[in-house]
Amino acid sequence: MRCAAAEPDHSPGRLRRGFCERHYRRFMKTGSTTAPVRVDDLSRYVVDPCGCWLWTGPLWPNGYGKTARPIHGTQLAHRAFYLASGREIPDGLDLDHVHERGCRHRHCVNPEHLEPVTRAINIRRGFDALDVCARGHDLTDPANIRTDSNGVRFCIPCWRIRYKAAGARYRKRRKAELSQR
Repeated sequence: MRCAAAEPDHSPGRLRRGFCERHYRRFMKTGSTTAPVRVDDLSRYVVDPCGCWLWTGPLWPNGYGKTARPIHGTQLAHRAFYLASGREIPDGLDLDHVHERGCRHRHCVNPEHLEPVTRAINIRRGFDALDVCARGHDLTDPANIRTDSNGVRFCIPCWRIRYKAAGARYRKRRKAELSQR
């Protein structure tokens, strides 16, 4: 079953009176399931030379901006700006900071730099924009990149490290099982 609220951001879990947990709590506190966007929240940005609107308010640990709402919790700042510009985010889509325009800043809130895409496309675009992986392997070298059947790219040296570690864990577990017999 789905939440009865008309908003696209639903929290997972059981339903209470036809609402997800987020909308149920909001309805019980305010009598409405819609979350108001405070105008003063949306004025906390500066414009940089490339046209990005960089959020100067609080940030999540992953680098995305967040708007503060005293009663209703928090919301990602770029989503709030996108919705405040009169656009809608279709169900099941994420907002991607479009890299064709040179914007890969997570704290950019310019609605012109955002595009609704599927999660898979968003992740793929983020990986395609990287020059090195988390372990420092060169991703511009085609010998270090492989694409699986779903079109997802991955770093081959990192995959080898994970594969060897998984094999070592299996051998250790198997040895322990055989020694108990």
